[in-house]
Amino acid sequence: MTSINIKSKKGIIILGCSLSAILISYFIFADHGDQKDLFKNEKEFVSLLDNLFLELNHMEVDNLDNDNLEAMVHINENIRRAVENINSLSLLKAIELEYGKRNHLFQFILSPDGKIGVFSWYTKLDASGNAIKNIAIHQRNNKVIPTSLYGDPIIYNDIFQLESNKGQTVYLLYGADQSASNSYQRLNSYLLRDGNLEAFSGFPDHVSTLSTLLAEENNLPNHFDILEHGSKINFRNSTDTSQVKHSLLFNGDKFVYTALEN
Repeated sequence: MTSINIKSKKGIIILGCSLSAILISYFIFADHGDQKDLFKNEKEFVSLLDNLFLELNHMEVDNLDNDNLEAMVHINENIRRAVENINSLSLLKAIELEYGKRNHLFQFILSPDGKIGVFSWYTKLDASGNAIKNIAIHQRNNKVIPTSLYGDPIIYNDIFQLESNKGQTVYLLYGADQSASNSYQRLNSYLLRDGNLEAFSGFPDHVSTLSTLLAEENNLPNHFDILEHGSKINFRNSTDTSQVKHSLLFNGDKFVYTALEN
């Protein structure tokens, strides 16, 4: 039997990439039935996720059997459980500061006002149609709750924040998918209203999403740049960095087309 080096850290086992070692980490993780002692602070949370993603990164997707697939599903489930155990805005802000100290195998972004955080990661479960996972954590009254986001999952890289004429805060979530054969950008707009994260239909044609996924097929610019803290969006072709095809400008109520720029 292959020998396994085992090291304990904060309730999770850091092991080699053999299946038996990974399964041991699941059973130990599952022992935390109420989830209250999964982590005590932001340092333990980030360390926990780093260890889980290290295990996930060791899995060979080209050599999957049923046991390995089940193991991969368990790792992703444990990541989800950890994220959904975040219980305060102060912890969310502390996680952002801790996250920024080094590189990670997952993406985390936080809105400027600290009320919305989004975790994104590659699950390695491409065959199941769930290659990417997103979980948003947002404010509801005096606590935070997890929620899903609209549309297909994507790796979110930034959040922009605008104030409307109605006194509402508009959140723009910017994402990019570089894994697909047709890589693309996307911008989703949301409102946080009455403790719920709602789509905000502030783009032309009364939609809440901008995407370059089908841009070339429809003879449209296949790249956009977000400027002025999210209030201006310039569209251009990725191979032509000098000419802007058209722009959108936030007028306080919605995004409207502006004159072409040269």
